[in-house]
Amino acid sequence: MSRSTDGERTWAANRAIYTDPTCPCCRTSVAVAGDGEIFVAWRAILPGDVRDVVVTRSSDGGATWSAPVRAREDGWVPGCPHAGPSLKVDGGGGVHVAWWTGKEGEAGVYYARSEDRGQSFAAQPIAVGERASPAHVQLALAPPAGCIWPGTTGWVRYPGCWSAGAATPAAASARSRR
Repeated sequence: MSRSTDGERTWAANRAIYTDPTCPCCRTSVAVAGDGEIFVAWRAILPGDVRDVVVTRSSDGGATWSAPVRAREDGWVPGCPHAGPSLKVDGGGGVHVAWWTGKEGEAGVYYARSEDRGQSFAAQPIAVGERASPAHVQLALAPPAGCIWPGTTGWVRYPGCWSAGAATPAAASARSRR
């Protein structure tokens, strides 16, 4: 990454925020919180050629980065999916990430949420099965009732994602039925 500290008049030289192997064809996702904290998600290549999605953060404008944290331990050993994660930060500071995995028996779209600024994630399957074609998941927050992303027949709405700073599950569910 590169950064500017003078209003974009000049830029520092590019430098890596992570030097271990990464999936070269999966897209990287970047999100910035309201307080300026930067989050980056990508598909890392872990020992055993496992390709799991990880998230890192910087609270000093990109000068330093936290150790990457897995959004979920998919344990997928693939070819190359060309399908990276989608990352968003909500107004309450919740970090949301969605991605596709091809792990046999667990293939499909997953969603994870962090309420501690990306230090840990609670993940859940959204649309999974034995097999699934790679998908470029694009996550959009739709407060206060949930997240949405494009599906094969239109927008898919998932009311189960929210932040402590947004709505409670019951309130989000009640609003989504109105």
